Amino acid sequence: MLLATLFFGATAGVFAATLNNYLSEVHGFGASERGWLELPRELPGFLIFFVMGLLLMRLRESRIAALAMIFTAAGALGLGFLAPGTTWVVVWIVVWSLGDHIIFATEGPLGLKLAVAGGEGRRLGQLGGARNLGTIVGVGLVWLLARLVGDRFDLFYLIAGCCAVVAGWFYFRLDMGRTDPPSRR
Repeated sequence: MLLATLFFGATAGVFAATLNNYLSEVHGFGASERGWLELPRELPGFLIFFVMGLLLMRLRESRIAALAMIFTAAGALGLGFLAPGTTWVVVWIVVWSLGDHIIFATEGPLGLKLAVAGGEGRRLGQLGGARNLGTIVGVGLVWLLARLVGDRFDLFYLIAGCCAVVAGWFYFRLDMGRTDPPSRR
């Protein structure tokens, strides 16, 4: 799970380092447009209780985390390659944000399930450290690539999408919870 969290952190680092410049340089978003974008970008966060409730009725947390990474990867790749105009930018940002919010809701419970009794805080700290290290790696990759090839947002979001896919693969392979019922009904 630490590797999944590390790769998710790298994805988050790429987004943190590039999104504002991408919106400004590629799509001409100014402060006003960027402000308006916050509503659809945060909509998945407002709806996360409903989304998680629906997902938990069918899937266990490790599968939900893998699904979150699919959303995150789709959002990243969509921004990099399938966003010719504002409408598609909003669509892909909402898809990415949905994955982002889902993983934030599942990472803690997954970490707690993996912790040994009495080591819950330590496990959550390890996950936070892995995520932060991944974020540093993602930001560092953007910095290095920008110095080498310039602001290639398609390349940045391809890397983010690939990191999310790798994270999803690690989440999917988690062996925990296979005997747990998928529902919390």
